[in-house]
Amino acid sequence: MLLDGETLWPDLTALRCTLLAEPVPTDDAGTTRLLLVRIESPRGELLDTAVFADVDELGRRLATSTGIGGVVVTGPRPGVFVPHFRLVEIADGAEAIGVALPWAAARAAYASVAAVTRFPPVSRALLPGPVGGLAELARTHRALDRLGTLPQVIVAAIDGDALAGGCELALACDLRVMSRGEGRIGLVEVTAAIPPGAGGTQRLSRAVGPVRARSMILRATTLDADEAHAAGLVDEVASSDDLLDVALGLAAEVARRSPEAIGAAKRAVSGGRAWREGIAREAAGFVSTASGSRAIARLRRFDEESSTDGRSTPWRDRTWLR
Repeated sequence: MLLDGETLWPDLTALRCTLLAEPVPTDDAGTTRLLLVRIESPRGELLDTAVFADVDELGRRLATSTGIGGVVVTGPRPGVFVPHFRLVEIADGAEAIGVALPWAAARAAYASVAAVTRFPPVSRALLPGPVGGLAELARTHRALDRLGTLPQVIVAAIDGDALAGGCELALACDLRVMSRGEGRIGLVEVTAAIPPGAGGTQRLSRAVGPVRARSMILRATTLDADEAHAAGLVDEVASSDDLLDVALGLAAEVARRSPEAIGAAKRAVSGGRAWREGIAREAAGFVSTASGSRAIARLRRFDEESSTDGRSTPWRDRTWLR
């Protein structure tokens, strides 16, 4: 499949979006297009708040983009997907709150901020303040939840590590392709003294079942591509050289179908009251834990042992995964 095409939405500075030139024939004798999205944070290879802000805006634009039938999300270069989130930003947000929040208080605070930040002007006003971390968390949840309701199929092309936040982003996509190699996937947050916070507990439970998900989260278990495929965590496995072709082929396979049918099917298997309750419980646990002194100290130590560009971190070099 041809990768040349036009750059779309260059104002999304943490994402490079390329509309592929080769059209995909649809079932009704029309055509649709595929969008390749490379995550390219200006601050290095890790996820950060700028990336999630762009993912939020990307989802809003895709919701009204009738000419795009499928999206493939991948990393900035071969061998890199999005290894994990920049943990120092979590520490900064936790310290801005100024107090360790008990679980009940954390849940109430998150619910209040999540409710008012549904309005973009309010969200933008709160982000620089003491509840900015809560506002960022609420925006992240909305951005990832939106991917599950779009009329396009969203495919993650995972080349390299997808740990913690990187795993959560991949789980929020409809389908996942992972390359064989040194890359690992899993929710490893407990080794940094925090639980998953971007929907990982809920999505991993849906992907591999609650019993296995609980074990993987508590033990910080990571899987290689073949193990992840056997567990049902990824849909296809490929070589690094073939990864994008396989992911784009998978996107094209689904994109040729009716977007109304795809959107309806996605909405039917996502969301709901139980989902919202699970996300709220996860958020409360994340905020309560991250705001404590033990977690902040551990997150700061993680940052001290990481390079500024994120190419070397205690998770990427495996020192905190033993």
